[in-house]
Amino acid sequence: MIADVLGTSVHPNPQREIGWFPVYPTAAAEQSSIIDYLPRELEIFHWHGDTFDIPEGADHLMRSQACKNQAFMLGDRVLGFQFHLETTLESAAALARNCAHDLRPGPFVQDAETILTGEERFNRLNQSMESILEYLAGITDNRGQI
Repeated sequence: MIADVLGTSVHPNPQREIGWFPVYPTAAAEQSSIIDYLPRELEIFHWHGDTFDIPEGADHLMRSQACKNQAFMLGDRVLGFQFHLETTLESAAALARNCAHDLRPGPFVQDAETILTGEERFNRLNQSMESILEYLAGITDNRGQI
């Protein structure tokens, strides 16, 4: 939604990406002040079939094997993510139940059982989201990367 509001293209990704897959920082991310707050090579929860182009003037921050544009930052306070740090076990279960039609087999699509295994993964996601929100709000405690 942020990419669309910033006037860049949102379009189908060559692959759907649903489940737990790692994201990796780009060279631009390594130079960014937010790098210590981003998930670094952490399995992240994904549920998307679309992608976006990086908006003009934004830094491309994260990529994955299935989707080259996973995150961007414009200025110091505008972040766009393709992945879902806000997901809880309960919200993922609701997605798996209500959007089961999305779980068609594919190279980057996991089944519901795999997606819902491991509550600690959801806890790590939420901790990472909290750290990023603290960074954006200027409330940092030097925790950095989670």
